[in-house]
Amino acid sequence: MLTYQGVNGKCYYLSPNGDDNNSGTHTDSPWCTLQKLQLQLPCIEPGDSVLLERGSTFIGSLHLKLTGTSEKKIFIGTYGTGTPPIVKGTIALKQWKTSGNNLWRTSCRKGTIPSDLFVNGQKQPLGRHPNTGYLSTGMPGALENELKDTSWIAMKSGYWSGAEVVAKSSRWTLDRLNVKRFKEGVFYFEKKASYPLLQEINYFIQNHMATLDTAGEWFYDQQHQEMTLYHDGLDPNNLNIEISIFNYGLLITGSAHIIVDGLSFFGQRLAGLRIENSKYITFKNSIISNISLNGLEAVSSKNISINNNRLSDINNNGVEWLNNDQTTITGNKIHNVGLYPGRGAGGNGTYTGFYISGVGKDHVIEYNTFDSTGYSAIDFRSGNTLIHCNFISNFCLTKDDGGGIYTWGNNTGNNTISQNIIIGTKEPSFRKHHESYAHGIYIDDRSKGISINHNTIAYCEGSGILAHNASSISILGNKLLNNGNSFANNEKAQLVVKRDDIVPADEFISRNITVEGNTLIASREDQYAALLYFPDQDYLKQAVTFEKNSYATIASHPIYVHYSSSCKLCNGYWQLSFTEWQKHAAQDLNSSATRLPGNLIDGKLLIEEGIIMKNWLSWPDESFLNIKYTENGQGVIVADPGDACEVLLYRPGLAFDAKKTYRLSVTLRTAQPGEVEFAPLMSEKPWKALGKYHYMKGDSTFRNITFYFSPTISSKLARLNFKATQPLHLRDILIQEMQAPVQTRRIRFLYNTTQQELTFNLSVPCFYANGTPTGPQVQLSPYNSAILFETGRPSEKLILYK
Repeated sequence: MLTYQGVNGKCYYLSPNGDDNNSGTHTDSPWCTLQKLQLQLPCIEPGDSVLLERGSTFIGSLHLKLTGTSEKKIFIGTYGTGTPPIVKGTIALKQWKTSGNNLWRTSCRKGTIPSDLFVNGQKQPLGRHPNTGYLSTGMPGALENELKDTSWIAMKSGYWSGAEVVAKSSRWTLDRLNVKRFKEGVFYFEKKASYPLLQEINYFIQNHMATLDTAGEWFYDQQHQEMTLYHDGLDPNNLNIEISIFNYGLLITGSAHIIVDGLSFFGQRLAGLRIENSKYITFKNSIISNISLNGLEAVSSKNISINNNRLSDINNNGVEWLNNDQTTITGNKIHNVGLYPGRGAGGNGTYTGFYISGVGKDHVIEYNTFDSTGYSAIDFRSGNTLIHCNFISNFCLTKDDGGGIYTWGNNTGNNTISQNIIIGTKEPSFRKHHESYAHGIYIDDRSKGISINHNTIAYCEGSGILAHNASSISILGNKLLNNGNSFANNEKAQLVVKRDDIVPADEFISRNITVEGNTLIASREDQYAALLYFPDQDYLKQAVTFEKNSYATIASHPIYVHYSSSCKLCNGYWQLSFTEWQKHAAQDLNSSATRLPGNLIDGKLLIEEGIIMKNWLSWPDESFLNIKYTENGQGVIVADPGDACEVLLYRPGLAFDAKKTYRLSVTLRTAQPGEVEFAPLMSEKPWKALGKYHYMKGDSTFRNITFYFSPTISSKLARLNFKATQPLHLRDILIQEMQAPVQTRRIRFLYNTTQQELTFNLSVPCFYANGTPTGPQVQLSPYNSAILFETGRPSEKLILYK
């Protein structure tokens, strides 16, 4: 069976059962090796075909520099039956000799620097210490070319010289730093890290003999050209062991009108396929896997089509797309990219599913599936780009502060992100006590001229959509559900629009951000609909416009607003009800909001009290503490700083467990608009904070505020601690241990990631967020979704505001 045969051209055949002395022009007289084919490439003419036998494996690399025509394309394909032919970038390693302690050694041929090692086709880990996770310096520092860790201070000088340190110089960068010198606990590097290595930097050590202690770990000694493998219980001579040594499977340079169809590439060092300075190249129906750097690269080319391929198990970027024009990437499946810390490239723009940059025009990225990427699934730094109808899930698994779709500094314009379905993780990360900022769509510093329309974004650990220091952004018709899924995050909104001082005010102004026709749903009490972060109220009104949106939340205050210029004590948020938000900003006047019912709270009750004076204390001595009672006899505790600049109000007698999560509900007000700080603290020296500080806004109206916290330290002698710079009134204080956040279980989330219309049958009556009922069936067009609410019992009343 021929995949394709050129019209009016010759066919050349390649089979491992052939002979390089054959003519190569018939299936019964094929050539045998890629080396022979490479020598014969100058004979290839427009319309010719090169066909590799299916079910076969070829070792080596192929470099094409050929020109077809629009009528007579050059075709690289397959013949016969069976699995796609594999072009392998690996060679076998044999003659292993034991050196004791489960270590085995063998020599590599001169000039070979292996980038990966495989045992029976499975990629093995480069030796590292520790085997999982990171070390932490715990030492102050702010240098880019050295790192100090006193835990190594007793280690002899030179011990780690020649090793490689993998350091998290930021949330979004993993730097690979060669150790030039090691002395007295200090690593001195050959080059600088991407950012200064600050206190408590996370790092690990790899690529050193001393790190080998786990089956499969390996180290290559360049000086002695020797490979060492740690393997317990098995003789490596009885295993199929291979190393990656060929840079590319297929390299296409200075070429035109070529089709590559149905091949498989495995184990290359730099890329399975690289296209450079070429045009009218089509790559389709192929497989690229287990690549040490990037799966596929295209540089300075035009009219490139990448269709219906599978890319998997790539150390760095699945696709790297630089300075190209008029390109189409459609129907590809890209998964398991950048999942091994320290194995991808260092710095920015790494561990990404699809990375595209350049000012080129007419890029279409559509109908692709991205699953499990170390950083962003799609990172675009390009203009004239359409990112349309892609299915994205499980991203920022190695680094974070990224997104399913991400851009930074992108002012090239004419970019559209539409009808993508982005799913973070459906499993609530309630027990995850570290922050995780994996946003659905993330438009970062100085970006502008981007349309974000009709996307579905759900269950992201960060926000659904984040526009950060951006301008001229339209956010239209998107459906955002249960984002802010990481419990530990401070910001858990479906939509965040933020203007902060990371970009100086005199360099960039945020304007013309339109938020219209979106559905924002937060079915957990600790999530909310939107967060607006601006210097002041006037800036907000000039920068962003909200209209015709639908909100549905459990939280009674679904909109959080922060004005950085008004914060004196701390960075608190105004928590506004929907009607308060409408009045405050004169926004969303034609929008609607629904209050969702939550399930019963099932946590152990620690405090539920009317205010009792003896339970509360204040500091400093100049402050005043008093109990007032309302007309219905309800107690309100009042803490007044008096002549002091601030007052601490605290309630001792509690115990907090770092393995547990707590819910605090408090009703408060302040004499004037201002901030209130809360933290769980030790109730004895050194009065250390047991968890993160939380910041709230108060004013002259009593408002209930509810949030969740997890202590970082357990303490049997703990206290609640509130701080304010003005008189503070508290009542209705409730603290519970929680197994899960308060949430509604009545949401039905349906989505269609196919290119055909799908019909979903409903077993119970449902309605949309705006109150419109559905029928017994819901039809979804391709790459569309529906967020439905099941009709509940009368006691589960939904409250609709318009």
